Amino acid sequence: MSQVEESAVVKRSPEEVFALVGDPKNDGQWASTVREARQTSPGPLGVGTTFEQTVRLLGRRIELGIEVTEYEPNRKLAIRLISGPVKGTGRRIVDPADGGTRLTLAAEGRSGLFFNLAEPLVAWAIRRELRAGLAKLKEMLEGPD
Repeated sequence: MSQVEESAVVKRSPEEVFALVGDPKNDGQWASTVREARQTSPGPLGVGTTFEQTVRLLGRRIELGIEVTEYEPNRKLAIRLISGPVKGTGRRIVDPADGGTRLTLAAEGRSGLFFNLAEPLVAWAIRRELRAGLAKLKEMLEGPD
């Protein structure tokens, strides 16, 4: 089981940050592994909403089913993976901070047969992806340095 968490302060309001990270349909804009994301259940985003994402991890194309397990507008999105070779959970939390918003991205997972053999490599890849995602989000929301 791998558990990874990364955070950064973004120089924008919690509402601006959550507008981007609070909807999994936006993941392809900032998460380099996400190739496609779409909502598969009707209605507005909330607990129980489902999504499908196509991701690329360790050179493999993977289809994931996602369900929202917690949703607090402008504060928190939590999900669980409901289909695909990787099972786990994820969180995105925004908190007011000096100079903007502290954004925390976290993932915890169990892997299927392929990924069990490479679990340390998977954890490293996920940590690297979270860091890259935070950097991309900061650039998108704050503008280039």
